[in-house]
Amino acid sequence: MKKKRSKKEITNEDLAGMVARGLDDVKVELSSVKLEFRNEFEKAREMMGVIDDRLIKIENHYGRRLDNLEDKTRIIANVLERDLRIKLPKGF
Repeated sequence: MKKKRSKKEITNEDLAGMVARGLDDVKVELSSVKLEFRNEFEKAREMMGVIDDRLIKIENHYGRRLDNLEDKTRIIANVLERDLRIKLPKGF
């Protein structure tokens, strides 16, 4: 004879179903978090790319300025030594 169960009694099958539904909810939430993380990571990567490009431009700009300054220094050194006969230290 089957036992009549009370309304508050939970069977193993009921519990298994509740756990499965809970895990499905967790899976959906984790998927959402994973997608959000991926999007934020991509934004950070894009910002780092912009910063990297900017630093390269700055480096090139100051590299050209330094080359220009070295050229002008050589011209001045040549004028001093050749035209004014001023002896400059070696490596100047």
